[in-house]
Amino acid sequence: MVELLYRELGRQVGLLMTDPFGNYLFQKLIEMSTDEQRRSLLRTVGPQLRAAAKDAHGTRCVQKLIQFCRPADMEAALLDSLLPFVVE
Repeated sequence: MVELLYRELGRQVGLLMTDPFGNYLFQKLIEMSTDEQRRSLLRTVGPQLRAAAKDAHGTRCVQKLIQFCRPADMEAALLDSLLPFVVE
């Protein structure tokens, strides 16, 4: 089921983060995904994390990513995407 959602959403998956209802689907995707799927997701949404972190709905998605992306390589990818914008 998760793989089907990734295939259908493709590059548009990042739009779910800031959607009032889509953010719940995005968070559930993170919870249900394998580490490899999360790595792929991070590559896809990395450029959108700045905007998501500043959005009322998106910030929940960023928090969920932080919670579930524990391996060092995923933490590094998150930091690379967010660190330049910490002050904002």
